Amino acid sequence: MGLDLSHFPKNPDFSTAKCPSCGALTNTPHFMLKILSKSSSYSIDEINEKLVCPICQYENAFLYCDNKIDDYTLENVYQIATGLSQLKDTCNPSIKNINKTPLVSLLELLTMSSKFIHICTYSFDIPMLFILKTVSIKIPVVLIFNEKVNNSWLLEEISRSNKEDKNLSIYQVPRDHQKLIVIDGLIAIKGSQNFTSRAWRNLEDNKEIADFESDVTKVRELNNSFFASTIKEWREINDKPYSPYPF
Repeated sequence: MGLDLSHFPKNPDFSTAKCPSCGALTNTPHFMLKILSKSSSYSIDEINEKLVCPICQYENAFLYCDNKIDDYTLENVYQIATGLSQLKDTCNPSIKNINKTPLVSLLELLTMSSKFIHICTYSFDIPMLFILKTVSIKIPVVLIFNEKVNNSWLLEEISRSNKEDKNLSIYQVPRDHQKLIVIDGLIAIKGSQNFTSRAWRNLEDNKEIADFESDVTKVRELNNSFFASTIKEWREINDKPYSPYPF
């Protein structure tokens, strides 16, 4: 099954900016910010408006270079596209003779990420946690979950992970049962499945429903509506100031 690449950035200099405070994504490219900052045709207020995060209102959120995703290459894009295409095929019960399972295809796709991974889920399990610990060696990973955890082993692993893994952040936010995975700001995976090995294996038997998005504009909208807004809510609940965040 092919993947529509028309929504993916074709120019290697394309930049998606990411808010350091809530993880919101914007299509304001880095080179446009440079032009805005040097152009006399824009007022200070107009420039500042483009730099403020639309979700958490963090000022100058998209100004600093380390928050830019500005070095995509076609190799990055096609790798993610290929991984998503394989995942879609394994989740389609009408396609037979697939040697991979949805779970394996998901794990391969996660390891292909080169920028970041944002996850919203009701619950997750130990096997998936260790996958994230491995992936976070090279990129930032943030997982938000809702479920009240009574498993002492999982609670200990969450605590250890937040201390041991610099690039892995796990937060509990009481909210709706939303499920979303955003990879590199290029694709989003949504559906009924939690971030557990059992749920992803259930896709093989058509017991869960997964949906996929590769229109980067819609990916940003999903990320901002479900992930970034939840991080904002977590900050408000825990009285955490809006400041640069380990994304």
